[in-house]
Amino acid sequence: MNKTINMDRVLIEIKEILNYVGKDMYDKVPDYIKNIVNCYSSNTYEFKYDINKELEEQNICIDTKNFIAYLYYNYWADDESKKRIEEAWDRNENKYNSSNIFNNKIERNIVKESKEQTNTELVIKNEKWYKKILNKIKALICFNKKG
Repeated sequence: MNKTINMDRVLIEIKEILNYVGKDMYDKVPDYIKNIVNCYSSNTYEFKYDINKELEEQNICIDTKNFIAYLYYNYWADDESKKRIEEAWDRNENKYNSSNIFNNKIERNIVKESKEQTNTELVIKNEKWYKKILNKIKALICFNKKG
């Protein structure tokens, strides 16, 4: 149920935001996305875009922000902007790489008793964060097509 409520929110917020982008940007969005967004209505959620606030100041959910980022990267950004975004992704991936999470400060605090404990293997699936976002968006779109 939580996913349905969130999807309501994302689609309603995107629908409202697309009303305020320029015609050239709107025209670059594929028709299948526009159809999904424009045909969607909700009885449980309403969102009004405040033209006096910047997009960052709007009260939109993180999934809506991710969807806007998806639209920007795939349809609105020029090659130079895409290159800067990819460089930022790479920097963030290196900065927040799972192997860098446990730095020396934390390692010093590990209790020596852990040597006596049995070893447990942890498998971490290395999937880039932006790919996770794209997969989530694709899942949302496919979920809406089914129902």
